[in-house]
Amino acid sequence: MTTSDNADNSNTTDKPAEADFDETLCSAMRHAMVAIITADQELNQIEMHAAVVEVNRLGLDYSRADLERDLADLEPGDLVSWMTQIGPMLSEAGRATLLRGCIRVALADGHVHDMETERLNAAGQALGMEPAYVRGVIDTAGEARWSFPGEDPGA
Repeated sequence: MTTSDNADNSNTTDKPAEADFDETLCSAMRHAMVAIITADQELNQIEMHAAVVEVNRLGLDYSRADLERDLADLEPGDLVSWMTQIGPMLSEAGRATLLRGCIRVALADGHVHDMETERLNAAGQALGMEPAYVRGVIDTAGEARWSFPGEDPGA
């Protein structure tokens, strides 16, 4: 629906910008999840569950079926491009939140592989974060252990 199709034209000037932001955030997060999940050359069920949780944590509607489609259709190499697009749209806290979500997915299986670390660093820098800040977010997140709804704590 375009703003001209809207019956109520009040405050419609913000709607296209808001829709563009939501679409860009959703695409960026979806690409990030694919890049992180595929970094270690394994499709880990716990990481996949964590990815769905993290995308939904941002207020986006995302299911396991959506993730499986993304894993088949999206290129992990597009991560930097999408992070570069969304970075300027986010506050510093927003960029850190997005990166922490990626880190939680990488950590979901209990450890972060070297390629996951490379992709996390690339994502943070593409978001516009200084390399030292990215390392700090990764290090701080690596010290914590998150549980995800539905996760088997013994896995």
